[in-house]
Amino acid sequence: VLCKLNCKCHVVRLLPGLNAAEVLVGADEVENLRKNPAVKSVIKNVMTSLAGSQSSPGWALDRVDQRIPPLDNAYNWGERKNVTPAQLYILDSGLDLSYPAVAAEFGGRAFVMWDREENPGRAGLDCNGHGTAVAACAIGSTYVVAKNQVASILKITYGCTGSSDGATSAYLVDWLATNAPRGSVINWSSAIQGVYTPLEDAIVRAFDVGIAFVAAAGNDSGYIQDSTPVRIPQTL
Repeated sequence: VLCKLNCKCHVVRLLPGLNAAEVLVGADEVENLRKNPAVKSVIKNVMTSLAGSQSSPGWALDRVDQRIPPLDNAYNWGERKNVTPAQLYILDSGLDLSYPAVAAEFGGRAFVMWDREENPGRAGLDCNGHGTAVAACAIGSTYVVAKNQVASILKITYGCTGSSDGATSAYLVDWLATNAPRGSVINWSSAIQGVYTPLEDAIVRAFDVGIAFVAAAGNDSGYIQDSTPVRIPQTL
């Protein structure tokens, strides 16, 4: 399709479920594409940043299993027999199991599935810390609800930074919408300043095939109607 458009651009990757592509293109070519009737829209890629973590995990976990206070300072959970946990995909800064205490929290239930930088021998290594913390909040054995959950980790950030870009997340959500089983959950603890519709389109597509997309509320005291992806109803 891009060849038929005579696009003078470098294709980074295709997003087939969205009928879209991420491309590197000059300013002049952007205007040519926008004027082409065969092109729905041309949207500039945006940067994303990891959202902060929530405090008081002891209180939160205690409150989960007790509807009426006062709290009993205990979390009581039982084994759910004959129930297969949903597939969980965490799009963040990777995973670091180098500390025995941290590795013990996961007990072999977290593994790296994808790394944007494809570093040999360091695939998915979290040298930022955010992704490991998020994974621990999701499936750690000490402070979380889902004691037996397994998580697939997809590293979306650049190296040891907390930064990524919207196209990477849109690509992965679109891929999961095609390949992940119905009932899966995607966790995205990041934030975008402003609106980025390719990611929203991918989230809607995932929602339509039965995959839940869970995101941080923003953690920046802003209005959700001004930010992707929390402004759309398909985001939890």
